[in-house]
Amino acid sequence: MCVFAAACAQCSPPAPSCDGGGCNDSGAPPSRCLTAVLPQCDRGPDGYSDEACFALDDAELRAAAVVDAMRAPAITAPTAMQVLPSATPFTFRWSAATALAPTRTPARWNAIADALPPLRAPRAPTALEELARWTTLVPEAHAHCAPFSGIGYGLDFRVGSRVILRVEQSTTEYTPGAAAWEVLRGAGAPIELRVTATRFRNSTVSDGPFESPTRVTFTLSP
Repeated sequence: MCVFAAACAQCSPPAPSCDGGGCNDSGAPPSRCLTAVLPQCDRGPDGYSDEACFALDDAELRAAAVVDAMRAPAITAPTAMQVLPSATPFTFRWSAATALAPTRTPARWNAIADALPPLRAPRAPTALEELARWTTLVPEAHAHCAPFSGIGYGLDFRVGSRVILRVEQSTTEYTPGAAAWEVLRGAGAPIELRVTATRFRNSTVSDGPFESPTRVTFTLSP
């Protein structure tokens, strides 16, 4: 059972469990080995979706994040080697990736789009079609989040070469829930935090991911 409840989405091939899993550096991105913690895009202000998570996962599989201090977020909390009180979850913060260049549609695609014939207006349904629509049993439709466009952030919490927690979202701060905080509390060693920034367009990666040259290592008090 997924201990991160609704916030734990099945991004990438799922780990055996959602309790932190385990991933050693072997060329595979962290989310290939871990199930990422995602926001509830259909219920809250953060629209980052599971489809964006899949897209980032695939991008990291193809190539490692580019180290670029100008286009990557900088971690502002915690500070290097800070000791965090373990009694209550800490709020991790980082700067927005303001220098991440937006993508532009190539001029040739604009020209092709302009040359296409206009779309025809949909035909009104006939009376028989309306009757069939209302008398046919339709399976229950499940709500799905809208395509995500904007900058998304990926957080990797590592102990040595092992990723113990993976988080993806679009806001610039993260407060672990109870289950995620227990994962960090149970690390028993200094934890290294890496944050990447990626620009998305309709849930596909259009630029990035980028990471800062500097990562932050912290510990939790006993």
